Amino acid sequence: MYQVLLVTDQQDVREAFDSFPDWRLLGFELPRIVCTAKEATLLVESGAADAVAYVLPKDEGQSFFSFLTHYPQIRCMEAASDPLRLRRALGSLRRALHEQSADGTLTDVLPILQAEFFHSLLEDAPGPLEALRARAAALQIQLALDAPVCLARLQLPQGEVYLAEVWRYGRERLELALRNFFERDESGLRYVLCVLNPREIKLLACPKAAIDGEALRHRVNERLAQGCAETLEYLELEVKIKSVTLYENLGAMGGTA
Repeated sequence: MYQVLLVTDQQDVREAFDSFPDWRLLGFELPRIVCTAKEATLLVESGAADAVAYVLPKDEGQSFFSFLTHYPQIRCMEAASDPLRLRRALGSLRRALHEQSADGTLTDVLPILQAEFFHSLLEDAPGPLEALRARAAALQIQLALDAPVCLARLQLPQGEVYLAEVWRYGRERLELALRNFFERDESGLRYVLCVLNPREIKLLACPKAAIDGEALRHRVNERLAQGCAETLEYLELEVKIKSVTLYENLGAMGGTA
């Protein structure tokens, strides 16, 4: 079984890890929990952890992250205080550790884990910026995490009828089709689309490099206009734009920047 090390003095996160019931069911020993980076450093150096989750003050967190770069075999995971997010994080971590154990590389599974990272941003509040930075680094994702991001909320006014009477291939296939129109990488920009239900669709634009907020909004509006037009032309399906919101950075989407 794998061993996770949690490093934080935040009581809600410690309680979430301590009370989570399915560690062994998911292939993990009960977590080791410490309060400081100093304690965690000794455990990592002794080989007592396969993965680390941490929420620390800014300076201490940056120092600990720098320390972890000398231990590339140690995987980082989200220090989630919500049981559902914790379960998802452990599922992603387990796949990464299995792949690493098999051949020492994440090459094959990395795209899957990267997709899960982006879609978790849309399904839940993203979490603290430092935790996002650690997860992105562990998954080799190139993002400008201090740059503004843009979140569009969309809906399908005739979505339920379209699914029942026109499409007939199921929600997952429809989401895949919509991704083909909206979720396209552009130079310096990553798009991620998530269909929560026909009345709630989210499209997130994440810069890979520094960008002005209004320039980002302009590019997103262009992508939305093109995506809506293509969806109507090729699927005969109307997509309505409910809102387009600019945030200071990814962390600000959850009020944690």
